[in-house]
Amino acid sequence: MQRKSLANCVVRTSRLATGFTLVELLVVVAIIGTLVGLLLPAVQAAIEAGRRGTCSNQLKQIGLAVQNFNDAKGRLPVGQDLKGFAWGTYVLPFMEGQSVYDKLDLTQPIGYYQDGSNAAIISGSGAISLAPRCPSAQGYPTYVAAFGNTTSNPYRLVKNPTSSYQGNLGPWKWYAPSAGCYGLMGRDLTIRVKDITDGLSKTVLAGESNPETGKAMISSAAMGLWFGQCKSETGVVISVNAANSGFGGYDDNGDISGLAKDGQYAINSSLKDNVFGSAHGLGAMFVFADGAVRFLEETINHSSTAKTTNFSSLGVYQRLLHRSDGLTVTDY
Repeated sequence: MQRKSLANCVVRTSRLATGFTLVELLVVVAIIGTLVGLLLPAVQAAIEAGRRGTCSNQLKQIGLAVQNFNDAKGRLPVGQDLKGFAWGTYVLPFMEGQSVYDKLDLTQPIGYYQDGSNAAIISGSGAISLAPRCPSAQGYPTYVAAFGNTTSNPYRLVKNPTSSYQGNLGPWKWYAPSAGCYGLMGRDLTIRVKDITDGLSKTVLAGESNPETGKAMISSAAMGLWFGQCKSETGVVISVNAANSGFGGYDDNGDISGLAKDGQYAINSSLKDNVFGSAHGLGAMFVFADGAVRFLEETINHSSTAKTTNFSSLGVYQRLLHRSDGLTVTDY
């Protein structure tokens, strides 16, 4: 009996000796935590690389759509027409949006709601899903509610689809020597390829717009709007300010900065909501008129005092936004 009991004790003791002590378990947990900490940045970087690739591809599709529009119409789409429709509306047939485009009545204002046309179509889920958005822009609303949101107003846009991508308005919204849109997306402004004398590969067509870089994140100006914008809560047709007709009435109601951005402020600047910017960090993606997509760093040369009669005062970034300044751009 004693020998059996002793043997059992020996066996039990050896089994206990093979287990982990509390200190050993804590060491193992600490090692695992360290490894996870080391791997997490790499995983996050891989995720962001994938998102950035998706963003680049969407800009590539926008570039191709505009090129196809140009082939069909002999010109680029206007940044915004006098009914309020933006360039995003006009490239729908070239971006798998033909069915929505066919339903719109382009002879009526964008906010026309009577008989369920225009505003109702644009506010629908099918239209909202067509507006391209950068996957890195977390928390980016798919639409904003605006413009006469009452049942008594026949001109209203209940849900206005947002987009991460905006057209190029030019280097400066009030650029001298005369007020004018020197980019590619002005209001009621016809631009043809021959007008881009600086070269397609040296002129930005569109770029990213991240509302978080602007002061007013939920404002219609800070948010990128894909289909267009109404003049105001009660207005219908967007008129051209005669004094600024060359620019397309930039400061008129129905601010075009919700549809196109300029280069007055640097990339990712928090000073204003009419800037190009992204959630990628350190810069933003742009598609050029030749269809090439490039990432421009936020440190690219930029002039904050370029509002002069001298084109040479433009920074490199602003030169890329000007279609015909005649200035050489080499390194960017």
